Amino acid sequence: MKHVKLRHTGATLAAMAVLGSAAAVMPAGAAAEALPEMGRCVKVITGTGTYEGAKCITLAAGNQGKYNFETLTTEKAAAEKPTFALSGGVATLKTKELQTITCTSTTMTGEYTGPKSSTEKAVFNGCTEEAGGGVSGQSCQSGATSEQIEMPLAEGEIGFIKNQAGKVSVGLDLRPHSPSTALITAVCAPRTTKTETVVVEGSVIAQIKPIDAMTSSVSLTYKALKSGHQVPEQFEGAPTDTLTTTFTGLSGGFSGPSTFAIAGLSGTNSTPLEIKAK
Repeated sequence: MKHVKLRHTGATLAAMAVLGSAAAVMPAGAAAEALPEMGRCVKVITGTGTYEGAKCITLAAGNQGKYNFETLTTEKAAAEKPTFALSGGVATLKTKELQTITCTSTTMTGEYTGPKSSTEKAVFNGCTEEAGGGVSGQSCQSGATSEQIEMPLAEGEIGFIKNQAGKVSVGLDLRPHSPSTALITAVCAPRTTKTETVVVEGSVIAQIKPIDAMTSSVSLTYKALKSGHQVPEQFEGAPTDTLTTTFTGLSGGFSGPSTFAIAGLSGTNSTPLEIKAK
């Protein structure tokens, strides 16, 4: 690096002080508006960084820190193609006052495509439908493999579930890949010769962890209450964002609001990343 010695005047120093103050304040404000976002907390030459510690949370006085946060821009994501893979236990799609579909295991893979965006696919195995009155054992599938439902390419977006002093949580909103309106389509074979088509529309939010730490680990919590409510139902300050399932083929067609839950869905990123929320 080539070093240049500068001759400072009082006016120059005053101007530098103003610019330094602006640089310390404006990026922090701009960054706060962009949060949450995906990226990396990287170590830089001491005295040149924006942050003090390796989590890129505490701002350094006068931008004299040791770390900078590098946002995973769409351009970087396209070049690097960072991926993730998760596995989990029982997945349950419950439609209020209607059928419940239960799968015994879950796998999900995806790719981060920008600071807030991602794409996902999922495979659910051991899928059966329980009709009203506790009648169960009807096999459900989306393709040739018995009791296997595949979720085709979907879109994900991170946002705040809660962003309050002392309590911050981030979610991943999973929705159909445009222009499709269906998140999942499957066929359930009952005890008769007829079949039933199941179409799941809308979107669902899972809490994503960890946040504010560089790590290769990642987990998603899809949670539903017995009362028939998804947790959460929306991002903070945003409209309700939930699922609806339509059943057709047996006795006409009927639909209802649905909840979705997966037990212990966790895995790893292909490279360490940080979801910056502070």
